[in-house]
Amino acid sequence: DPTATFDDNCTIVLYLEDTSGAFSRFEFDCLDLPRQIPGSNLYFACWSCMLSALNIALRWKAAQAMKFAQAREEQEQSPIEERGASSDDDDDDDDDDDDEDYE
Repeated sequence: DPTATFDDNCTIVLYLEDTSGAFSRFEFDCLDLPRQIPGSNLYFACWSCMLSALNIALRWKAAQAMKFAQAREEQEQSPIEERGASSDDDDDDDDDDDDEDYE
């Protein structure tokens, strides 16, 4: 029939091998199979890969930010400790060379 549509004229043939090594032929009409959008798995795979890459990038940036914040905190802590140590040295002036200039 020249006016038949593709779905009316579509069959899928499968050859399956059983445990004895014999091949069996199976024919299915396209209408008997579930309707799926062609390429939907590829579409889903592309989106999931893009979202995974975005997740990795965001976690990497968050780790960089934490590392920067820790380095900044250590940098701010070190001058305070040095100032605290130097102020103790200023109070205890045990230099005897001040007297040498006046003798």
